[in-house]
Amino acid sequence: YEHINTYRVIDHNSSVEIILLYATYNFRWEFRRDYKKDNDGISGRAAFTQFKKVCQDFGVDIDSFRVSSDDGQKIKTTIPRAILDVDKKILDCTFENVHHIDIHSAYMAGIADTFPLLYKPIEYIYSRRKEPGKSATYKAILTHSFGYMQSEYSPVRYQLSHLSKAAMVWCRNQIISLTNKLIATGHKILMRNTDGIWYQGEIYHGEGEGNCLGQWENDHTNCQYRAKSVGCYEYIENGIYTPVARGKYELDKIKPREEWEWGDIYYTGQAIQYFYNSTTEKLEKESE
Repeated sequence: YEHINTYRVIDHNSSVEIILLYATYNFRWEFRRDYKKDNDGISGRAAFTQFKKVCQDFGVDIDSFRVSSDDGQKIKTTIPRAILDVDKKILDCTFENVHHIDIHSAYMAGIADTFPLLYKPIEYIYSRRKEPGKSATYKAILTHSFGYMQSEYSPVRYQLSHLSKAAMVWCRNQIISLTNKLIATGHKILMRNTDGIWYQGEIYHGEGEGNCLGQWENDHTNCQYRAKSVGCYEYIENGIYTPVARGKYELDKIKPREEWEWGDIYYTGQAIQYFYNSTTEKLEKESE
């Protein structure tokens, strides 16, 4: 320790960062979950940098949308939570004739709808999200930029929080509107998961349905469905079984997800979670 000038531990909501100044060297470690594989490990900063570049190509300066960090921090506190709920009466029950509605790139669509100057660059990114060689980058922009805009620990530093708020408010309003329409047409709502809805009944078709940015579609139809909780459920579509369990579990150690079978969501074991213990200054398992 005699050569350590200083060190700092920053406990973020979803990660722990350690900064160490040692003699003439600086070190930084970040303990966090892996970036989603389908985005090829592209971080929020990299996604936002690419978004900024696309905006420039359309003659739009994203920095011109910034507010002060103080104002942005205040706005961040007013951002509503995503709608994530399940009808507790249906838990552990098996349902047939179940479908899922998904809103296309709901968060960035909300920003595009609220700030028309950003519509064209966002629509350009959305329309090319499946383009070979660019798909991972464009998908990351659509999924990661929204969170980076409101981050405290980025160069943006809250200054685009109002864009993040617009994204969340718009998405919530769309889910609420679709919920009301489904109920009004006699459908049963089973679960709402951020930008989508699981429901039972005849396949719903209506206003706003389509493949464009911000429109919605039935991305899963005629499923057998069962939920253990809002973050853990399973369904069979066209004979293919899919488990959805947020996080990692003990079962993952011995049985890959692609080998899970109907009912395995009830035998996952304990969730594998770590937290930063400020007393011991160590990363520890939740179970310990």
